[in-house]
Amino acid sequence: MTLGAEIALIRVVATSDARLSVLNSADLDHAHDDLEEVEVVVSLGDEADTIVAEAQSHGADLIVMSTQARRLARQVLAHSRVPVMLVRGQDHQMERLRLILVPVDGSTGSLVALGTASRLARAARAAVVLLRVVVPLPLWIYDPTLGLNTGPLIDPRWDEDRRENAEAYVRRVAQKLTDSGIETGADAVLGEVAPAIAEYADQQAVDLIVMSTHARFGPTNALLGSVADQVVDTTRLPVLLLSRESVGMPTSA
Repeated sequence: MTLGAEIALIRVVATSDARLSVLNSADLDHAHDDLEEVEVVVSLGDEADTIVAEAQSHGADLIVMSTQARRLARQVLAHSRVPVMLVRGQDHQMERLRLILVPVDGSTGSLVALGTASRLARAARAAVVLLRVVVPLPLWIYDPTLGLNTGPLIDPRWDEDRRENAEAYVRRVAQKLTDSGIETGADAVLGEVAPAIAEYADQQAVDLIVMSTHARFGPTNALLGSVADQVVDTTRLPVLLLSRESVGMPTSA
């Protein structure tokens, strides 16, 4: 995938680590053999603070990290206004960015993710698909063994009605992107949020998932931070994470 961007490879060694020979390790030397416009930076200090500082000093638009560094990525995202993309090693090589999946729910966080995805799609000439996951009503509501006669109060069609309303919402949002020149699809599915997102991404041959860590889903308004963790655990795809304070990515790259 080519966006005409420059790359800075950063290795941080804790100030308490005297084994400075790691700075000359082969993996860093060969990581950019097939890349152009690459700068290699070696720094001493706290990992998260140094990564955030280097991103700021380079005017970075994006920080890319391995899923193996999840804990560090959380710390970086908590202090950085730059989005963080988590990738899973060699499991998935993105040759071209064709389709971006954005889970949305109308919250400020999901709108931040949508804005970033739309700018990235425009720069890469990619398409976007918006997904809203509707969490089914809990099964205990339907359970007659609880001694509650809820049968007359519950309509089994409620879940499907909620899904249809959610689909109407994402289609309205998608139409705005379409009108702006971005190829955009929309869908709504019933299910548990994280598994539904990961499964849908696989079914639709998505290249990248863009999510906010502050969006909310479902009747319990569970924070998407935990959902994002579950999606990263489940999917083989790169996941671009944004905090609500993220500035997102520029219009052009």
